[in-house]
Amino acid sequence: MDLDAFRKSLRVALEPYSTRGDLSRSTIERLLRGFIEESLHGRLNDVIQELEHRPGCISLNAFIEWVCSSPGQGSTSSSLQLPAALGRSTSSSKDKFQHARSTLKKVQCFRTKEQSMLLGVSIKFLASDFLAEVEEHFGNGSDPNYHEINPVMLHGPKARGFGLQCPRDRGFGTSYVDALDEIHTGPATVMLSWVWKYSVRTVVTALVRWCARTSRDPPFTYVWQCALCNNQFRVAEKRARNENEDFDTFRTVFEERVHCTGHILALLSPWHGPMYTTRIWCVFELWVACQNQDVKLEVILSEQAEKEFHRALSADGVVSVWKAFGNVQIQKAKASVPADRSNIMRLVEPNMTIDDCNSSDRVNKLNQVVVQRLQAWCTEAAAQFAESCLEDNVAVQPKACANTAWLLMEANDWHRAMALLVQGRQALSRLGKTGSLEDAWLLKCMGNWHTDLGHYDEGTKHYKLAKDAMEEAGATETAEYARLLRTIGKSLIVQGHVEDAMETLQQSQSAFIRAQATDTPNYAVCLRSLGFCCLELGDLQQAMACYSEAKVVFEGTGAARTPNYAGLLTDMGRVKVTEHALDEAMELFQQSRLAFEMAGAEKSKNFADLLHFMGHLVMTRVLLQPYLGCGGPVYDPNELGDCMDEQGQYSEALRYFSEAKLTFNKCALNRTTNYAALLANMADCMEHQGMSEEAAELRQQATDIYQEANVSKEVLENMSPLERRRKRVLNHEKSGTCATLTPASTLHFHMPG
Repeated sequence: MDLDAFRKSLRVALEPYSTRGDLSRSTIERLLRGFIEESLHGRLNDVIQELEHRPGCISLNAFIEWVCSSPGQGSTSSSLQLPAALGRSTSSSKDKFQHARSTLKKVQCFRTKEQSMLLGVSIKFLASDFLAEVEEHFGNGSDPNYHEINPVMLHGPKARGFGLQCPRDRGFGTSYVDALDEIHTGPATVMLSWVWKYSVRTVVTALVRWCARTSRDPPFTYVWQCALCNNQFRVAEKRARNENEDFDTFRTVFEERVHCTGHILALLSPWHGPMYTTRIWCVFELWVACQNQDVKLEVILSEQAEKEFHRALSADGVVSVWKAFGNVQIQKAKASVPADRSNIMRLVEPNMTIDDCNSSDRVNKLNQVVVQRLQAWCTEAAAQFAESCLEDNVAVQPKACANTAWLLMEANDWHRAMALLVQGRQALSRLGKTGSLEDAWLLKCMGNWHTDLGHYDEGTKHYKLAKDAMEEAGATETAEYARLLRTIGKSLIVQGHVEDAMETLQQSQSAFIRAQATDTPNYAVCLRSLGFCCLELGDLQQAMACYSEAKVVFEGTGAARTPNYAGLLTDMGRVKVTEHALDEAMELFQQSRLAFEMAGAEKSKNFADLLHFMGHLVMTRVLLQPYLGCGGPVYDPNELGDCMDEQGQYSEALRYFSEAKLTFNKCALNRTTNYAALLANMADCMEHQGMSEEAAELRQQATDIYQEANVSKEVLENMSPLERRRKRVLNHEKSGTCATLTPASTLHFHMPG
């Protein structure tokens, strides 16, 4: 640090305390008393009198020049020889700068408490001096975590702030940031949300890479990091006394820090099961950032975590994302200080007890918001990575491209997903790999894209191309081939071709077994589809057996917080509806809804189907209510619709249907057979409420969609489950018999696409 740089930094430190270029006598006295021996305090008056240009006022420039002068320089007055009298017996540059640095630290004690509380460390300093200091204490190449450096560098006799006066409480011992030279600190421009178990290089390299990626200047980008910016001397002292932070103080300090910084960086590491999501401070900080439109939130990865992330995209990116973030539950997150946990939960739900956490709507909503935000970041990061590679002609694995497109489809970003798939196929074409196994992955995803949007013919064409490519490549014994067959089977289901779907899904199951991939979430999805076919064909026992096995696989592979698992609960609820165990069905539907919300997937087609089924259950309850508990659920056509509170329940059903319809439209899925089935059921519900014209219009829309989808004749003739039921009742009435509801003739749902 040269003299000019020191002079400049000293000016920056003192200017906030000056008025029109002058410092008050009291300010100078406090400053000088902080670093000279008590026996010399009587000499202060001589120095100050020499520097005063009018009573009580000292020129800022004069004081800076006096501090920067060598002993004896600048005046012949004995009072101006004070630095020498304080023990500076040599005028060497080394001694001068050591004294200058010491002086600067004392000057920094004149920051206000508020300034100190929001002071950040420059990222350039962290990447240079800070890492050098770590190596000085722990050895070359060392990489300790912050728990390890805390007693060495952040408090205790070796810490920078040891013996210095803290500007927050005027006690001795300061935060790390308050002990730094002014040129390395400034008002925090970003707040780091992180975990103390991260190593120092994990944190520093992530911050440096973020600066480079966002074109920020590291010397002037100041980060607020709790380990360095909180006074760890005081933290240690409070812990020794078993003292906790007052709740109101806790809330005020935290809210002011977030508001003033206005920018939060969430650092995730490692990629699989990030520690971040298990710490209550991290989850809470992320939620606060999501709640406040004035606060910018960015998620960053360490270099190693980013490599793991890219590898996951090339393996099974979609499942990796759900598993990485599906376990976010602030009520189960941990805190180093128990009082912090209590204070945070009080901020979330002021009147909540620990026992209320799991049932609190505010807590569940917080978890949903955090999960959705992390998933949104993950999707965007994956898309940017794949797109940049393709644009720069950098090789990107086709499977990573396909998985990223699936993430975009889950986020209902249909246009971007297809654009990425097209770019991926073009890249393969340039390499002469059209029709290859790699191409098959992209073709399969394109088929999914078309099928999900209701373009069933186009979907079938792409599936066939993908199947031909895999068979040509000799990949029929792979899990990928098994997944393709499963996908084709699901497509046949939504078109009502149940027998063909069952045959294809059985082939898929055999392929999974041959590939020894029965311990994967994808195999569980295959079992789920098989269960649906069994339900359609009337074998409830076999359907529930498939669903139960799928549930075991999902849970055994750590995929119990995924949308597919939530959909499985929906399917199991449909079996219970078919068995007329309506209370059990509604309980499963409620569990499914919570699982969708916890997975951050309540804006998806599968969630829309759940709402549809919940409405369908309510209508089923209306029709069955007069006959349940009377020797069996037998219909008497003359009494249909005469149950108590019928209109109220139809209104409840219509509410579910309307919410499902809104979700389908938001997802751009209003040309699918799932949507057509919903319209048909809504039409029935409206007709029961006397809205015949609206019902006729919805039926026509459903008919148009079914015809375009080339569905089976049975589905086209009997558009909704309730309509099919009414026709069966009428047929039995004409034959002079009472219709007994059997499982095979009760419900006919369409598998979520």
